[in-house]
Amino acid sequence: MRQAAYAFLRWGVERGHLKSCYLPPVTEPEVKKPKRIGYPLSDAQILRLLDSLPQGGAHERWRFGLQLMAVYGLRPEELRWLRIKDDQLWCFYRKSQGGRKGAKTEPRRLYPLIDRAREGTTTDWNLQGRIQINEELPPLNREGDGGNAVNRYLLRRSTWLAMRAEAEQVSEQLTPYSFRHRYAKRSHAMNLPIANIAAAMGHTIEVHLGSYARFKPDATQDLYAAANA
Repeated sequence: MRQAAYAFLRWGVERGHLKSCYLPPVTEPEVKKPKRIGYPLSDAQILRLLDSLPQGGAHERWRFGLQLMAVYGLRPEELRWLRIKDDQLWCFYRKSQGGRKGAKTEPRRLYPLIDRAREGTTTDWNLQGRIQINEELPPLNREGDGGNAVNRYLLRRSTWLAMRAEAEQVSEQLTPYSFRHRYAKRSHAMNLPIANIAAAMGHTIEVHLGSYARFKPDATQDLYAAANA
């Protein structure tokens, strides 16, 4: 509304219909903050973090939650929306889709990307089976606060703080979404189709490319190596 009024006043002054005192103030262009570059955790870093967590009590619940986030590329909030359907693990979280009023993401089946950090072997945490027997997940507080809950827990872990410094050295930011970034990066490294990666992560292709296009394999090095062979 204000922009329309300013445009009308500016039009009137420029054409001599209004005195110059009616000219609206010049507004400074909005300076957008640069988008944060999310840091993708490596499998080795994830195991390092999990191994560093204290044993017993609530820490086991947090260990379980972090394993799920890494293997299935989950948003922190999605931990409370995991269900078994037709003997498969599903996420029933419905996230609002930007740009479309009332539109939300659909429930999706989850597909694991198993950790392979220990000398080339896979680490099977039996995650689906543990969901099936209702193993306790970490306390995420009220609905919608899952990301903050995970972040608060991790910020109390010295290994996480050390890895945050490692991320800052390459001008990237370590957050609870770094487990999800790991899933995206690994999926692209395996040359999986973008449409399938986006579906597995619960967003559109457009949203995926806006956040994760940088993980698409770059053939430049191979092409120049072949040219010089």
